[in-house]
Amino acid sequence: MRSIWCSVFIAALLAIIPAYAFNAGAPVPSGNGMLEPVQDGKLPPGYRWIVLASDLDPDQLPMQRYLRLLPWATFNVVKTRTGYWALIIGPYERRQAESIAADLKARGFIPYDAYLSSGNGFLPF
Repeated sequence: MRSIWCSVFIAALLAIIPAYAFNAGAPVPSGNGMLEPVQDGKLPPGYRWIVLASDLDPDQLPMQRYLRLLPWATFNVVKTRTGYWALIIGPYERRQAESIAADLKARGFIPYDAYLSSGNGFLPF
């Protein structure tokens, strides 16, 4: 029964969340066409990455867990100025990122301390 609810949830999530998940170098969708490709992980105003986890050792990031929980997302692992590696998804328009993160936190899919980032603290990738 639990797997049925999980399948129903995933189907509903895919139906209600337009997952504009792009690779870091891909254009970000906007209402007026496409923006220029993202450089160095930094995003234009109004867009955010969702940071799921970070660790000093990139091999310790829970990638497999999130691949199962969020099959619709595009993942990137980036190095930060603080020396940590971060597991991120997106980019999304800021309001969409806030909504997705809040929903995933409420469902226990991502940690309560997951946050949004403009990418300004990411090193070039």
